[in-house]
Amino acid sequence: MQLVFFLLPASKFKQKLGVTICALSKWSMVDVFVIALIVTYLAGNAEGEAGGLIKMHAELGNGF
Repeated sequence: MQLVFFLLPASKFKQKLGVTICALSKWSMVDVFVIALIVTYLAGNAEGEAGGLIKMHAELGNGF
């Protein structure tokens, strides 16, 4: 999408496309964050149902 933006000649469409790209760019990592939360939730719940196959231990280290 950004490549198309740079290749277009200056016009009102290019200006609208630039505004759209700026609006969408701040949400570009939301999907990765949501998947990480889902994986964390599922891994936390897996310990009780796995019968000891999955054991997790997490702690904050020095400097956190």
